[in-house]
Amino acid sequence: MIRKIVNICFYSIITFCVLSFLSLIISVITNKTNHTFPNFEIGFPYTYYYQFQVKNESCIELQHGTYKTGIIYNYLLGLILFIVLKFKQLKK
Repeated sequence: MIRKIVNICFYSIITFCVLSFLSLIISVITNKTNHTFPNFEIGFPYTYYYQFQVKNESCIELQHGTYKTGIIYNYLLGLILFIVLKFKQLKK
């Protein structure tokens, strides 16, 4: 039983990481093609990290921030997604 719970947690973390990486890659590619590069967001479907560039007359600054609830929502979504897929696999 414990092994199943650890297995589900492990694979939901992997799902979370893969979705986050894919959202980062898509955001970077989109911003590169729109010529707004250091601006990007990480997280799918809820953004949990963002970075954007602010240009002043004297300097260029990068601003960034996090949404902690976005991380929790994305992880829970990955957990639910993995559990649903696991139940569908067991029913076959």
